[in-house]
Amino acid sequence: MISIISKASCGNDRFTKLLLHGDGAQGSTIFTDSCQIANYLYPIGSAIIDQTQHKFGSASIYLDGINSHLMMPNDLDLNFSWNDFSIDFWVMFYDLSKPLIYLMSTMDATNTNGFTLLINNGALEFINSGSGVTVVDFMTPAFPFVEEVWCHIALTRSNPNHTINTSTYRFFVNGLMQSSLVTSASNLAPSASQLVIGTDYLMSTFVAMWLDEVRICKGIARWQKSFSVPTRAY
Repeated sequence: MISIISKASCGNDRFTKLLLHGDGAQGSTIFTDSCQIANYLYPIGSAIIDQTQHKFGSASIYLDGINSHLMMPNDLDLNFSWNDFSIDFWVMFYDLSKPLIYLMSTMDATNTNGFTLLINNGALEFINSGSGVTVVDFMTPAFPFVEEVWCHIALTRSNPNHTINTSTYRFFVNGLMQSSLVTSASNLAPSASQLVIGTDYLMSTFVAMWLDEVRICKGIARWQKSFSVPTRAY
């Protein structure tokens, strides 16, 4: 069943901890966070604002796949712990040839604490580790992503009691739920590392893509069943 998109699911509210519209002047290296308490994003390599492609607004974030990525210093709001959370964004891939496509990560340099969101041989995957031990490893079946076509990706985790009771993870592509995982691993391990977008935790492999409406929310699972994708900027 497709649910009607709610006002809460398409907005910028108190749960929103990062929101990148990707708008700005052509070639700009200023990436504005529009959430209520804004973070600073550092462009690395050739990351730019690109007006030639956008899902909404006038531009999007372009990463060239050579060395480009964004980096945000460590923020406690990205340590989800027991909380519900949501990560969603629009993406248009330029190159899908790599077997591992890293979308974002808070994993530290020793790969022991934090989370990684990636595409693993066509399958969306979310991994969280603490002290070198895997807490959650949630993967969908392979999805036929297409180069140079915008698609919406969303990950949510709902933990109704915010306790050790079971949590449910869900992946969505273009509003359709691809897979869900029910697990008692509810307390996600924190990270003291930065958030990187468009690369892995070692910042050694990169993705050629455009990104629009990148949003991370804490305290809410925006979607718990298939939904109509957003039709406007948040």
